Amino acid sequence: MQKKKTKSKARSETSTEKTQGQGFLLSDPNALCEWLELLMASKQAGNTGLRNEIVSICDELLRQKILSCDAYKNLMLTLNK
Repeated sequence: MQKKKTKSKARSETSTEKTQGQGFLLSDPNALCEWLELLMASKQAGNTGLRNEIVSICDELLRQKILSCDAYKNLMLTLNK
């Protein structure tokens, strides 16, 4: 007797496919700064899907004390424009 595939198994397979596309965050401050510059330029050019990644990089740079609180606030204000 063959087992039928359940809907829950199909759902778990599709959710796995969605999570495979997630990126990772670098810890090298120089690489983060370069990537942030590229993302900010891309956002200014009209790419609207970058906000979460930009915020993540800014958060990491703030955590590493590469960005001051004032610079962080200015970047967040720039993002909201």
